[in-house]
Amino acid sequence: MNKGNITVSEASPPSVVKAFRAQFQQDLRLFLKCRSNEVVTNGHMILAVLGTSSMEPRLHWSTKVLSQAITNLVSKGLITKEKAHSFAMPLHFPSKEEVQKIVIEEGSFTIEKIETIVEDAASEVKDVEVRAEAISKAIRAGNEVLVSHHFGDQVWFDLYPELKQAILLHLKNEPVEMFNIIFMLKKIV
Repeated sequence: MNKGNITVSEASPPSVVKAFRAQFQQDLRLFLKCRSNEVVTNGHMILAVLGTSSMEPRLHWSTKVLSQAITNLVSKGLITKEKAHSFAMPLHFPSKEEVQKIVIEEGSFTIEKIETIVEDAASEVKDVEVRAEAISKAIRAGNEVLVSHHFGDQVWFDLYPELKQAILLHLKNEPVEMFNIIFMLKKIV
């Protein structure tokens, strides 16, 4: 149903967007419920979520560059089109309002404070090549198991250089913002 996309994007059918959002909401509710068993009444918990500023589905830049790298391997004949089209990353980048609503509905915690931090990924690195390398390593670290499980352990020998190149191109044209939503929660139940 989401052919050509490795996760939710602007081109995803509404049913795919709905399914990813519903799974995220279910998972976050369960996470909050489980954590509430570990936190004492009136105790605090910090929840940090990589999110987005919009409720509209958008392809996050990190999945965009990974998707481009996979597409490049398909065009080189190193990955089959069928294998690439069957790959799906279970990612949903929620808005602050979406997480807020889930916390309130779940009912174990009150929200003491919300802060949104938007920062450029690896902005402290000024050299664009070194910066692309750092971002490539971070994306690989976060996705290596999932990608290797689907495409095989050897895929990174070919995928990593393509990923770095896709990031270099992206850095020249668009920001690589990390939209972090930080919640301070207080257990009430």
